Amino acid sequence: MKKVKSIVLFFIFGVASLYSQSDIRLSMGLNFASSPQLREYINYSAPTNDLQPDVSTYIEFAGEYGYEVRKNYQIGIEGAYESKTVNYPGAPSSYEFNYSLLMPSFTGYYIMKEASYKFKFGVGLGPRFAIIDEAVYTKTSTRYTASGFGLLLKADGSTKLSELVYAYIGLDIRYNNIGELKSKDNILLNNPNSNEGVSFNSFSAGIKLGVAVIL
Repeated sequence: MKKVKSIVLFFIFGVASLYSQSDIRLSMGLNFASSPQLREYINYSAPTNDLQPDVSTYIEFAGEYGYEVRKNYQIGIEGAYESKTVNYPGAPSSYEFNYSLLMPSFTGYYIMKEASYKFKFGVGLGPRFAIIDEAVYTKTSTRYTASGFGLLLKADGSTKLSELVYAYIGLDIRYNNIGELKSKDNILLNNPNSNEGVSFNSFSAGIKLGVAVIL
């Protein structure tokens, strides 16, 4: 009987030890991004009194799973979604520019943790997928897509709220290198000023808030 109890206890503590190496995070936040080619393109159709600034604000939703591969080191898989809508009213229709960017990333972290907190400092990269729906003063929109890659630097902090739940805050810097946007008919989104295709390259800094479950 004692042997059975020992095996059960070993199994319980072994599983607990395994799961203590994992965390799951959900967050939302703001990215402050510079995308010169995109800004120049939108401003061509914008009213002169409502031009896009050099740095625009985008909303982001994200989730991540992380696993500690060894003491003080963790790998993470993140899925992030960034979006923004630009609208200029008109009659009988308006100008609408809807932008979405999918940013999956694989990140390596250096971590520092105690019972009540966890800090992570990471470098990551991954593919990027951009989607744009544009209606130029018409009710019919055209979709353009492009893909590329992205790099990021991150600093995260989590502080304990309950046994498993932590409050999360994160800061990151991102560089996204994305190719020229094209429609399904392989038509480029052209910049009327230069008659060249518009690329979705961007550089951003962001702040994120959310919750993390550390197991």
